[in-house]
Amino acid sequence: MPQFKSISIAALLAGAALWGAAPACAEEPAGQPLRLAPVEVTGTIDNPATGKSTIPGEVIRDLPRGNGSINELLRVLPDVQLSEDFNTNKNAGEILPPNLSISGGKAFENNFVIDGIGNNSLLDPATRSADLVSDVPGHPQQLFLLADLVDEITVFDSSVPVEYGGFTGGVVEVKTRRPRSEFGGGLAYRTTRDQWTRFHLDEGQQAEAELVGRIEDQPRFEKHQAFVSLDLPLGDSAGLLGAYGQVFSKIPLAHLGGSKAETRRGENYFLKGVWDPTPEDALELSLTYAPYREERFFADVLGSDFELEGGGISLSAGYRHFFSLGELSLEGALQASENSRRGPRHFRSWAITDNKDWGLISGSDVSPEGGFGSVEKTQQGLAVKGVVNFDERFTGPVGHGVQLGFEAEMARGTFEREETTFVFKGARTTPDIICGEDTFACEEQEQFFTLRNVYDPASVIARINSYHLFAEDQLGFRRLSLRPGVRLSYDDFMENLNLSPRLAAGYDLFGDGRTRLVAGAARYYGRSLLTYKLREARPPFRSEARTSFQNRPTDWEPAAFQGVNVTRFSRLDTPYADELTAGVDQALFGGRLSLKYVHREGRDEFARSYGEVQPDGLRYYTLNNHGSSRHDGYRLSWERRFRRQFLSLNATYQETLSSNEDYDTTLEADELEDRVWYGDDILLKTELPRGDYNRPWVLNLTWIAQLPGGFTFTNLTWYRSGYETIEPTGIFREIPGGERRSDPLTGEEIFESLEIYEAQDRAAALLFDWKLNWRKAVYRDQELGLSLEVYNVFDEKIRAGRSRDTFVVGRQFWAGAEYRF
Repeated sequence: MPQFKSISIAALLAGAALWGAAPACAEEPAGQPLRLAPVEVTGTIDNPATGKSTIPGEVIRDLPRGNGSINELLRVLPDVQLSEDFNTNKNAGEILPPNLSISGGKAFENNFVIDGIGNNSLLDPATRSADLVSDVPGHPQQLFLLADLVDEITVFDSSVPVEYGGFTGGVVEVKTRRPRSEFGGGLAYRTTRDQWTRFHLDEGQQAEAELVGRIEDQPRFEKHQAFVSLDLPLGDSAGLLGAYGQVFSKIPLAHLGGSKAETRRGENYFLKGVWDPTPEDALELSLTYAPYREERFFADVLGSDFELEGGGISLSAGYRHFFSLGELSLEGALQASENSRRGPRHFRSWAITDNKDWGLISGSDVSPEGGFGSVEKTQQGLAVKGVVNFDERFTGPVGHGVQLGFEAEMARGTFEREETTFVFKGARTTPDIICGEDTFACEEQEQFFTLRNVYDPASVIARINSYHLFAEDQLGFRRLSLRPGVRLSYDDFMENLNLSPRLAAGYDLFGDGRTRLVAGAARYYGRSLLTYKLREARPPFRSEARTSFQNRPTDWEPAAFQGVNVTRFSRLDTPYADELTAGVDQALFGGRLSLKYVHREGRDEFARSYGEVQPDGLRYYTLNNHGSSRHDGYRLSWERRFRRQFLSLNATYQETLSSNEDYDTTLEADELEDRVWYGDDILLKTELPRGDYNRPWVLNLTWIAQLPGGFTFTNLTWYRSGYETIEPTGIFREIPGGERRSDPLTGEEIFESLEIYEAQDRAAALLFDWKLNWRKAVYRDQELGLSLEVYNVFDEKIRAGRSRDTFVVGRQFWAGAEYRF
């Protein structure tokens, strides 16, 4: 039976074990909030203050996994929050991994690692809008790996070792599965659909959704996930694993009075070879190709079909050598990924006429047609990493476990628009117009366009080369353990040299391993993004205008005012976070009780400023370091493993304040002191609660039980306390007492007014997710498995996100089958 070491306070629930209670396994080192491992545990040496949580593949099989992404499995961990817009009525058909926040960090501030190498996108990871003319949606990860390929997931949420950098949130490290020593394989299939799903909508939404559904809702969908793998031994010391997985979604949506289907498709092609030429050497070589594609359209736009492409390919290698003094590890990877769009080249907003009347269907005053052209953004990279871990040596009574390492990453980003794109507007209706040769932007004897924006071809390249050195010493002296370390980083993009000192400490209070005090202090530096450098090099669009003469359109001329926005890159400081931690681990009731406090202060975070209109008609956005944040997390946990079951519960209380949610927030230097009305109080904007990932109390209960007859039952219970989401109203109120300021236009003294922000209440929520697995040996080593997953078992109606018409999906069923040989 796997062991699942989580955060728990459920000592009272331990007595509810149904059968077969046995003494708990030997205690593991403190400070690991979640660890799931096989029964036969050999033990690992981890510093008590590592803030490390691990979920191995044996337990991943038994956890409800939703769309099969790695991120969805992490919701059982403490101080890990999925975005408010995950799994709601507005995105029930989506399959992309949800964004997540770790220890108060923003979604793009985590470090995702696969087999020792970073899997992080630098191409605008915070953008998800699909209707931008000169940009395409991004994601924090380059490749979207399915959970079927994973052997182990490790999350560092605090007191992170110096081996890891490039984050101010947390680290998610994934180890892919190795080939098995015996020939075999497997087939698996899972599915769900809207007929197996309950939706909770407001009454006004319900009638509309029953027809076909609005574009912002997804009341109809079907999802399919398939996976096949083959393990091929190549002698006693080598093996090969080949696997293919796919998750597919079809989403019918309203389109011009009818219905039309969008699709999503994520694929994993995986090939991994291992070879152990000697007992001291081990080699691994992996090839992962993980394309992602969305087929979309604009709901009320004729001929608007377009494709979004993401994902990419990675070729990685790893080498380990054990020698008399310790272990050497070398890892490297070549990577390429993209965020691209393929679509109609031009966009036209026709005036509504008898000939062009489809705008009437949506109640619009125009009949739009076309798209925004094709755009391609790519990221290519080379990464290498080397680590030497020396075996423990003693200097007198003090033990030393030294680690030395280096890391180098070279990333190249590109933006390309191959063809000119026109966005036509300002349609003028006139029955006398003669189009002549201009049949694209003019309709004979009906209308013609008087304005257009011109997006010229562009080809842009930006590069980041970063280099890292790190050293750490794990010291042990009697009951005291210390882990001092330092990480030195440099990148030639921002041209910053950053030093990250880190210290973790543990003290065995009574010398018996039952009570351990832990503490730590650390600094983490984030990553530089290619986003703004690529935006800066793109030419701004041009505005052109025309009129008519003698019933014919004139030639296009530059418009009188070109006031468009462009981006200007600036070299800045690297964002960083300072962390303090303190806690205690206590053996209790046959399990482990943990209490921990984590404090983070984020500084120099990226935001942008917005300049005045320049003589050339341009307004510049400039990246700045004006962002800041603060996070306080309090955690209480208890867990215990029995002979046939495991019980774990964790509780987290957190408060997070942030001046801006991402790097596209406009934040001028003087706005840091901007004040607003919130209730009857005047607060600084930076004092307002964060808009997402900011649920105060979150509790997770995990129970895994082996039942008679080959059944395994898993229960996940998630509780969220009530909270408030804060939004501006656009209404201003004067400051009492007659406070005045100078009007920037007239210079006159006027009464100072501040915008009113108001809270939208979100009630407390309690959700149960269940999974029932049945496995049966059918012939020799062949096994048949069936699974049923039920989400939101009691069909609770829960508001989510900032919108009043957004609800968590109701009761939903996933059914699956698996065959292994």
